[in-house]
Amino acid sequence: MNLYSNLKKGIKIWVYSNLHIALIAFLISMESNYFLGIPSDYKSPLFVFFSTLFIYNLGYYKTVLFYEKAQRDQAEWLKKHMTYWVFSILVSLIFVLYLFYSFSIQAQVIISILSIISFIYVIHDFSIANKRFSIRNIPYAKTFIVSSIWAMITTLPQIIDHGLLSDYYSWLPLIAERFLFIFPITLMFDIRDLKSDPDDLHTIPKLIGIKLTKSWAILSLCIGFYFYYKITPSLEGVLMMAILYLLMIVSVLLSSDKRSEFFYSAYFDGMIGLHALIVIYQFI
Repeated sequence: MNLYSNLKKGIKIWVYSNLHIALIAFLISMESNYFLGIPSDYKSPLFVFFSTLFIYNLGYYKTVLFYEKAQRDQAEWLKKHMTYWVFSILVSLIFVLYLFYSFSIQAQVIISILSIISFIYVIHDFSIANKRFSIRNIPYAKTFIVSSIWAMITTLPQIIDHGLLSDYYSWLPLIAERFLFIFPITLMFDIRDLKSDPDDLHTIPKLIGIKLTKSWAILSLCIGFYFYYKITPSLEGVLMMAILYLLMIVSVLLSSDKRSEFFYSAYFDGMIGLHALIVIYQFI
């Protein structure tokens, strides 16, 4: 019983510290490298790892610095471990800046644009000409923005840096499949947050309901698998990914706003990492 308790505590620390999602971002960026034929490039995946760790931890700044009680367990955990929170943000920022300057100018421009959007997103309220603005409050756009940022930041830096931008037949299907796989996961997080989201935050589940949101997620997965089929190098890879996609569909059907926060953070995010491992396995 003590072993189980310690294991559960360790997994919770791993997930709530955002090391879990940062490693997943690293793996999905490495997946892009294998598809693009540049597996020896660790710069882009490392940049994605540290930028993910930075931006995800920064997103809890209001809870850690100002709010007495957090609505989410992860926010409360980070508030209790403020030393780690500060340390991880500072260390991540140092590595992000160091790696950023090693990219080409064109890649830096794209990274800067995506970083600004991400920063504004996690800050929540942003002032422009004395007017308050929040990306999250753009009606029903939140899920599309998050999925697009993930799809682009894990592919475009290495595409541009290695001069592959003109070879759009190789990377457009990759970005499309990446978006269509992550989009259903972000929809499930919106379902998770239905009870805790403020009334003025307009998400897709609030607009069309949980059942129709799940239908959108399943449709996205079906189209995404088609793109994966077009780019995968082997039948074995298709079969392995088919199992993962079917598991994703079952998970979507079983999800609800009553599921725990840990279920979504550990399980659905973990699906992205498993996706990357299946692809990397095909190439090594």
